[in-house]
Amino acid sequence: MKNLYETWTEALSTLKQGSSEVKHRLRSIQSKALRPLFPVATDRNADSIRRERG
Repeated sequence: MKNLYETWTEALSTLKQGSSEVKHRLRSIQSKALRPLFPVATDRNADSIRRERG
């Protein structure tokens, strides 16, 4: 399994290609990689966390 840095760099370079499918794939890679470490970093969680804290 790749380490987080390699996954992140690969995902960022993929994002630069800019297709919506690629962005969607990046988001799922990102959320899988980051959720255990930084739940706030995922788009889906950020809004709900903001709402909960008011």
